[in-house]
Order: sequence, then C-alpha cells, then structure tokens
Amino acid sequence: MVSEYEKTKDTALDLIESDLRSKGYTITRKPRTDQLPDFLKDFRPDAIAIGAHPNYVIEIVQNKLHRAMTKKALSKLFDQHPDWRLMVQYVPVREALEPVDREYIENALKQAEAISRTERQGAFLLGWAALEAATRRLEPSLAGHPSQYSGTANLLVSQGYLTQEDGIQLRELGKLRNEIIHGALDRIPSMDHMKALLAFGRMLLAYQDGDPIAAE
Repeated sequence: MVSEYEKTKDTALDLIESDLRSKGYTITRKPRTDQLPDFLKDFRPDAIAIGAHPNYVIEIVQNKLHRAMTKKALSKLFDQHPDWRLMVQYVPVREALEPVDREYIENALKQAEAISRTERQGAFLLGWAALEAATRRLEPSLAGHPSQYSGTANLLVSQGYLTQEDGIQLRELGKLRNEIIHGALDRIPSMDHMKALLAFGRMLLAYQDGDPIAAE
C-alpha cells in the first residue's frame, strides 16, 4: 500500500516536473547510479533534471529540519560542481480533503457571482474555494490536498484542462487570492478578475460533463 507521504511526494514531483519540462528539462525519477554524476554516486535523490542549465538534483522532504540537514550535508558537494544545483522541496503531509458534491460547487459559484456586486474580496475567495473544489472532483488522486495557488494552476495545465495561457492567468488570480488572505486588504479584485475566476470554475465543472466548450 502506498503511504500518504509517497502520494504527497508524487504530487509534488508532478508539479515540479511540469514546471521544469516547460523550461526544457528532462526529468528522471529515482535515477539509477549510472544516471547520476560521479560525485553523487552515493546519493539516491528522488529525481534529476537535465537538458538545460543548471542541472538539478531534486529531493522531496516532509520535515523542515530534514530539509535544512539535507542542504547542509550536500552543499559542499555542489559547491564544487556549479553545473549542478540541489533542489530540496519541503512538502508536509496533510490530511486529505475529500471531493464535495457538485451542487455545493455550483452554489458557491452562484453565490460568489451574486455577492461580487457588493463584496468583491469575499466573493473572490469563495470563487477560488469553488475552483479548488472543482479541481479536486476532476483529479481526486492528484489534488487531494490543499495546495499553493501555483500548484493548482500547474496541475490543471499539466493534465490538459487548461492551456499555458490559461495557466498564466490563473496563477495571477491565485497570486491575488494569496495577497488578500494574507492581509493585503487594499487589493480589490476587479470585475474582470471575478469573471475570469468564475469562468475557470465553470469550465472545470463542464469537463466533468465531457463538454468544456459549454463554459465558454
């Protein structure tokens, strides 16, 4: 049985791989000894990325102390090999969120649209929650945990639900969402922001019906 940590690690690697592939890298998970540079023969990283500059050795950890210790232990090795970089990603294991019924998502999108006329910040946050819920229904095995806004966008692009251009726009919306929930109360979403966010949410629901064009 695959552990929760392994599932979380695989999800993190999916997102990293999507990002690095777009930059020209080829990713190898659990590389063999003969696929590693000589100075790393005694190390077993989770993945390596080659093909662009610099090359990356990727390690996923679930503990901040482990992350610090890993970076400290290997830093001297990488100091002598500037064409390689160490990427240590901290990904805590979180309790999985179960997909919610479609009607809750539809109602949240409708409520967000209705209250956006008077309270746009709250409407925007509700719309984002609906979008994440729709993502979880679409890809429950990959999106079973809370994620950073960039992770949601990367997942949807990597699985073919959004174009690269849509992904860029969704990351911008996610950045705005992040600023608001962390106290930037002077950041007010525009109606164009609201329309785009709601359209993405409805598009994901339409994918579940096999008709993404219906959301356009």
